[in-house]
Amino acid sequence: MRRWAAAASVLGAMMAGAGCAPRPTVMNFEPLVCFPDDRSEPRVVVLGRFDTCLPITDPTPALSRFLYGPADFGSTLLRNPQGMALLGDQLLVCDQGRSEVIAMSLSSGRSWRWGDARQQPRCPVDVTVANDGRVYVADTTLRAVLVYESSGTFVEMLVPPDNPERSSRPAGVLVMDGVLYIADAGRRCVERWALNERRWLEPLVPQAGQPTFAAPVAVTRGPQGELLVVDAVRRRIYRVVPGENRWLRWSIRARHACRQEWTHT
Repeated sequence: MRRWAAAASVLGAMMAGAGCAPRPTVMNFEPLVCFPDDRSEPRVVVLGRFDTCLPITDPTPALSRFLYGPADFGSTLLRNPQGMALLGDQLLVCDQGRSEVIAMSLSSGRSWRWGDARQQPRCPVDVTVANDGRVYVADTTLRAVLVYESSGTFVEMLVPPDNPERSSRPAGVLVMDGVLYIADAGRRCVERWALNERRWLEPLVPQAGQPTFAAPVAVTRGPQGELLVVDAVRRRIYRVVPGENRWLRWSIRARHACRQEWTHT
């Protein structure tokens, strides 16, 4: 019995050791490829797949450093950048990875944490800047729009008054003609806040005969001053003249495989 016990112990140790033994690393090198050809400068030579050896948490900066060397300003603070807006010579970037707004110098590339330590966003997804320099940050976790001075000092939190259950989910913001437009994916509308009058206007929703909003997530200004609203679920871009509450329709006529003419009514 002792012999069988000893053998079983040895066999168990061997099996356990085999299970914990590290597997050999396989480098999948591809054939040598040069872009655009082997005589051009500068050129990039693909030696293999980088995704098997780069850090999972920092793949893009590591690949950038591998190809181009370290940047003069060091690595940026960005982790998961989302919306962005210009504030003078600074670029403000909403970063979900850090739950912060990151400022970047356009001249040097240096980055730093921007905002007020007393009121930091939880999940910033978009940002816009008014003519007076005030900054408006859409926060989907706080379900509100955070307002800051150009210096970063926190001013207030904007929440529609008829929203007792905080069902709002601001996903996109835009200041245009004295009005803050908020693409609200939670309430399926575009909220409007008049900056000078400091009051909420009637939300924008598609008129009868048009598909209703499912998930409006972004807003921007069109070439003729109209408001463009992107719906991520409907896969549509809505156009509306806000002051007239007049919704425009797209009309497309194919002229050529690579040429299309857009008209509107």
